[in-house]
Amino acid sequence: MTSNKRKFTLFICFVLSLMVMLTFASCGMLGGSNNKDKSQTKTKTNTQTTSTDDESDVSTDTDDNSQSTNTSTDTDVENTDTENNDISVTRVVFDKTSITLEIGNTDEINAFVLPQNATDKSLFWTTSDSNVATVNNGEIIAVGEGTATITAIASNGVEQSCTVIVTTVEADEPITPPVEDDTSDFVYEEYGTGYALVGYTGTETNVVVPSTYKGKNVVAIGNEEGNKGFYKNYDVENIVLPVTIKEINKGAFSYCAS
Repeated sequence: MTSNKRKFTLFICFVLSLMVMLTFASCGMLGGSNNKDKSQTKTKTNTQTTSTDDESDVSTDTDDNSQSTNTSTDTDVENTDTENNDISVTRVVFDKTSITLEIGNTDEINAFVLPQNATDKSLFWTTSDSNVATVNNGEIIAVGEGTATITAIASNGVEQSCTVIVTTVEADEPITPPVEDDTSDFVYEEYGTGYALVGYTGTETNVVVPSTYKGKNVVAIGNEEGNKGFYKNYDVENIVLPVTIKEINKGAFSYCAS
């Protein structure tokens, strides 16, 4: 009985020792594995860091080069665009193509540059003969008799012209005062707003009746009081009446030859 108990006790001790050994062995392996993993992890991390730094350097260099290249390219394109944005004048239009002036008079030409958004709309004005006409920004002054051509030229050579004809100043026609009709052979009396011819003392066979007397129209031949104008003028053959005559009273031409 005592022998069996000892054997059992030894068996238990053996088992416990074996378990302790296995436990230590297991801990040692785990520790090594962890260290190895940590080493690998650290190595891998360092590798990634180095890779990242390298990529960052490469990326930075590439970006710098790219930016430098882009900056140069943008500058070239901008210069090219600036040159291409110039809009040339295609036509110059005048509001008149011919002008006639008397010496000393002035006139103006209104000029329009097309297209309206042309870059340079300036015009240079010239005259073909400054002795005939001069021009300043479209304003023309007539100097002497003759013909001149006024031209406006754009900066690119496009031009338009206008013909200017200058004439001498026409003298005003002298005012001739009205000449009183010859009334020496006629007898008049006031009649309404004018005069009536009531007698003829001349000897002419062809008589022209005056249209006025003392600034008033001769409006009648004879009057209502019996003064009959050409009554018994036997030698009178033809009588010309003015348009001012409105009335011919009874017997005004009695006993005339014709």
